[in-house]
Amino acid sequence: MATTRLELRALLKSNTDQQLTGDTDQDLWLNRGEKLVIRRFMRFFPGLFRSVRTSGTTDTSGLLSLDTDVERIERIEDDSDPPVKFELIDDINDRWQKTGYYVAQYDTTNHKIRLQIMKDGAVHASKTVYWYDIALLQMPAASTGQPVIPEQWRDTIATAAAYLFYRAQGPSLASTAQYWKGEFLDEMAEAQSFYRRFHKETSYISSSDPDAGSGQVGAHTIAS
Repeated sequence: MATTRLELRALLKSNTDQQLTGDTDQDLWLNRGEKLVIRRFMRFFPGLFRSVRTSGTTDTSGLLSLDTDVERIERIEDDSDPPVKFELIDDINDRWQKTGYYVAQYDTTNHKIRLQIMKDGAVHASKTVYWYDIALLQMPAASTGQPVIPEQWRDTIATAAAYLFYRAQGPSLASTAQYWKGEFLDEMAEAQSFYRRFHKETSYISSSDPDAGSGQVGAHTIAS
């Protein structure tokens, strides 16, 4: 069972029949595979990533400022219990009837993107909110870096990486890509089944050290 980036590199090398041998190439596909795994985990166990989320406060107009180097926002929520999830509002004409967010403006002075946060059709002003940037959810670049993903499911990162690698090679390796896709989906289904047992119960991992791979069970309901 792989626990660190170094061990995941070795596993990916094996998964790809030694086709990926250099750290740079291995890390490229591991990072892509980890993003895929994180997004799947976010669907059924977002509380897992709370230790690496970023917090901020909306202004009096309900605007939230983000650093411009944010790679991709996977989730925005408030500090209520259970937290309110803010979905992207596709049509801003609907903002007065919805709970969610949309990109409102760019702060040229502080070089920050500003999101408008809405709750029940009103601006969510002067409130603490949290966002999950995919880049900050990933394991550190060092060989000793460990993912936030629980240890028993970390091999899935190398499985996803193998699937994405073979898929990128074109039709000649389509069958191999399908094999690794099946392995990935099976592993994720197993993980989801395991964690779904805790839904609507008073348990979830409330803290997690991404470098130690540890978690503590807290008395809260898993947010979905």
